Amino acid sequence: KTSVLNNTPHDYHEDTQRLAYVVEGPGYRHVWITDLDGTFQQRITFTGEADGPTFSPDGRKLLFTHSTTSVHDANKSLQMYDLGSGILTEIVPPAQNVGIGADFMPDGNGFVYSSNVGGVSTLRWVRANQTSSVISTGTMTGFGLLKISPNGSRVAYHGRTSGQFRV
Repeated sequence: KTSVLNNTPHDYHEDTQRLAYVVEGPGYRHVWITDLDGTFQQRITFTGEADGPTFSPDGRKLLFTHSTTSVHDANKSLQMYDLGSGILTEIVPPAQNVGIGADFMPDGNGFVYSSNVGGVSTLRWVRANQTSSVISTGTMTGFGLLKISPNGSRVAYHGRTSGQFRV
C-alpha cells in the first residue's frame, strides 16, 4: 500500500504552481513533484528514504534529505535536484548527519541545514558558491524541520533538549 501522508513534509511553489511531497510505502519514502492540476507528475527519488523537500525561491531547484536506509538513521545526506536539467547532486554527505529538511535563503543565495556530529548540533549556512558558515551550535539533538524568515534574518527549527522538544 502506498500513501501520501498528511503529516509528511511538503512544499508548494506559488510561481510555478508545483507541489513537492513525500510518498511512503513499505520500506521507502520518495519525493515527487506535481502540478496542482495533476497533469504533470515526476518521481525524484528511486532508492532509500527521502524527506523534507523544499523549493528554491525561483522554483528551479529542490532540496531534501536522503538516506539509503531510513530517514531516522544517523546517515542522512542533503540532496539537490535541478528541475531544469534533471540532475540530482549530493551536496552534504551522510557523515554530517543532516537533520530532516533544509531551507533556501529568501534571495536564493544559498541555504541553511542542520546537522548533529559527535553530539554537537549545528546550523550551517551554505552560500551559492558552496562556502559554509556555522550559524549556531549547541547541545540540542534531533534538529528537525527548519524555516528561514522571509527577510532571511532568523531561522526557526525544533529539536530536543533533556528529552523535551523545543522550538
